[in-house]
Amino acid sequence: GAAGRARFCLRYGAAQVLPSVVWATKPAEVCARAWRSPVHRLLRDESPNDPKAAARALRVLGAQTLRSIVAGFLGIAQVLRVVDASAEAATAYEDRVAGGREPLFGGVEERVVRLGGRESDVTELSVRR
Repeated sequence: GAAGRARFCLRYGAAQVLPSVVWATKPAEVCARAWRSPVHRLLRDESPNDPKAAARALRVLGAQTLRSIVAGFLGIAQVLRVVDASAEAATAYEDRVAGGREPLFGGVEERVVRLGGRESDVTELSVRR
């Protein structure tokens, strides 16, 4: 019935999200068979010679292409958003450390920080060992 078709549409739409990122589509018939849905009730068996069926098929391909474009750009946007948030957090941490509002290293009570110039005999000795 209508509830079964609606459930198939939602499930099929969800199954297309990840493939859309790489411009792929899972065939509806394959999904219906895998989910043990009645293929003959959910999907039309259309003749390729029928002009109306061909027009519908073109509309479906157009919708699949649009979905792939949107999903691809949204995926890229999310990746860039995560990268930007990480860079922003790192910069904010550096600013807090430089301003003295946060310790340089957290979690350990005591640290030894050696302050030295550009060249040091101790550094050269440590590198050699």
